[in-house]
Amino acid sequence: MTIRPEVLASIFTGIHRDIDVFSNAAVSNVNEVDICYPPNVDLSEKEREALSQLELSDAAKSGLQKVIANAISTTFFHFLNVVDGTGDPDCFETIKPTETWGGLVLEERGSLEDQGLRDEEAHYEFLHEYFYDSSWLFKDWTQVD
Repeated sequence: MTIRPEVLASIFTGIHRDIDVFSNAAVSNVNEVDICYPPNVDLSEKEREALSQLELSDAAKSGLQKVIANAISTTFFHFLNVVDGTGDPDCFETIKPTETWGGLVLEERGSLEDQGLRDEEAHYEFLHEYFYDSSWLFKDWTQVD
């Protein structure tokens, strides 16, 4: 892996901070939450009404924050295992039945100047842009006929 230790430390510190911030925000805003996942799916009126009626004690808020943080971190840890090649994407056997999953290689891209590029010359495949669109692949893959 060609990522400097200080860059990894910065990335992973940010991930842990985000898990804490977003899980706390989810609990704090549970009565008025707007969701973006899964894409194009809103809370039903009954769900909104039920959530608006929640009156959580401090202990319940703390416990719920831990449950949400655990779900986020478990998902992220599984993703890192898939990237590292120590875990398989669940649907890989279906998509490529004759291949063995070997993981991905991530490396620092560096600045455009370091790459000798101008803004208009740079083109990258961004994983975050694929994230929400790919949720439909999951729905198709898990749909039972």
